[in-house]
Amino acid sequence: NSNYLLIWGSGTKLIVKPGKF
Repeated sequence: NSNYLLIWGSGTKLIVKPGKF
């Protein structure tokens, strides 16, 4: 999938791609 999920942690922005996670 080309959809990206933006997850905000402790002031950190992590970009994870479904399928690779």
